Amino acid sequence: MRQRWIDKRIEESTTPQYFASSLNDEIDRLLQEGKPGRKIPWKTVYDELRDRTGGWADRDAGLPLRGFGDKSIQRRVKRRLSKVGR
Repeated sequence: MRQRWIDKRIEESTTPQYFASSLNDEIDRLLQEGKPGRKIPWKTVYDELRDRTGGWADRDAGLPLRGFGDKSIQRRVKRRLSKVGR
């Protein structure tokens, strides 16, 4: 219970609400295409999600916006996977 509360607080504090909902929607779409880490390489997942949601501060330099880092995306994807029981 406490971990969910912490995860929710982190999600709310690091990513603006528009981007959070957009990112979650895109994660759901991406999960329909295959499982990250098995069928889809994580690097591809990170870049694809940033491209789809506008999560780049500077695409050419490879700088993501706050809340769109590799670890943040991987945590969100794993959280979504655990919710759908995959």
